Amino acid sequence: MDDRACLALVRYGIRQPTVALRTSSVALLNDALLAAALDRLGPRDDPWDAMIDLALHHAVAQKLAVAPPVLFNQIAARLPDGPMPDLLRAFGARQDVTLEAFGWQLIQTPEGPDFIPT
Repeated sequence: MDDRACLALVRYGIRQPTVALRTSSVALLNDALLAAALDRLGPRDDPWDAMIDLALHHAVAQKLAVAPPVLFNQIAARLPDGPMPDLLRAFGARQDVTLEAFGWQLIQTPEGPDFIPT
């Protein structure tokens, strides 16, 4: 993928968890997590940076009453073998993921809930 495609994936993967939360859309959350994971398939990726972004998906899954391990495992199964599917499986299974721990805050705006970095 070229840089432009990667940028589009990362923007979609980061913004759409908010839209999924606002619309209570599990399908949109699924698509957002897949986009975020696809962007992170390259060798340049830092696992900590990935986890910061994945914390949004984890938190929204919980708010939508979707088990994060199930969601994250479904996306991991769609990816080629490598570090990213392993990270998805491990991160999805974590019980200690909070927005605050990964540098995010959930706020209310006139448009609905939104996430901001802390």
